[in-house]
Amino acid sequence: MVCPLLFIENQKLIESDLIDWTSSIESDEKETNVLTKLREVLPGFRPLSGFVEQFSRTTKVASEIMKILKTKGLDQQSYEQCYQLTQTLPRNSKVGKRLRA
Repeated sequence: MVCPLLFIENQKLIESDLIDWTSSIESDEKETNVLTKLREVLPGFRPLSGFVEQFSRTTKVASEIMKILKTKGLDQQSYEQCYQLTQTLPRNSKVGKRLRA
């Protein structure tokens, strides 16, 4: 079973680490050094970039669904909103399949 909270926590950690890291670089050096530093720190990142992008999209959708359910509860209207959000996920997404079930 996939835990959406795990996805959200991982996304928050990744985003906060990247924000902390990029804010530590001087602003005039940021554009030239960010890519260089990322390539040094994450040498195998390029092949994983597709996975990271898909992971990010999936966690954002799961987060939006949980926010709707937390604030509105589960009724017909919130179900339809959540279902529309799941339609933005790829058809072969395991998370999407489980949320649409």
